Amino acid sequence: MKWRNHKLCTFALVFAATGRLLPAFIAGIGSILPDLLEMRLVRHRTLTHWPFTYVIGIVVLLPLVKVLTWWGWLIVSCLLIGCLLHLAEDGLSKGGIPLFSPAGKRYGAGWYVTDTITETFMAVGIVVVAVYFSWRRGFLSADFLADEVNWLLFWG
Repeated sequence: MKWRNHKLCTFALVFAATGRLLPAFIAGIGSILPDLLEMRLVRHRTLTHWPFTYVIGIVVLLPLVKVLTWWGWLIVSCLLIGCLLHLAEDGLSKGGIPLFSPAGKRYGAGWYVTDTITETFMAVGIVVVAVYFSWRRGFLSADFLADEVNWLLFWG
């Protein structure tokens, strides 16, 4: 999936789950990290697309960061959620992701092919579903969004 679609889908999904703009934005940034981390370092969809890498990050980093600061915990956890959603989104593609070892066989649902109209349909579908759930939960009401934007602008 292209970066713009990863960011869009991840932002929409996290906002639908939390109703909060800041975690959704941070997760959206995290959604491009698996591809960003592999640039010139490792082959595409290997170590940075292996779910175990991020499970280790959750087990090691989150307890450490939580001891230091609440804000650090929020940022690291949202970035890791973004990374995991990236893997889930790539897992829907024909190319898939490695599940059992970083250089092993890739598994994918085959619902779209990257950089084709099928990817666009998939991204639009994910966003539409997320927007529907956001709307049903009241996250898209003018009052809710105004409160959320005010919190962001004035930090509560």
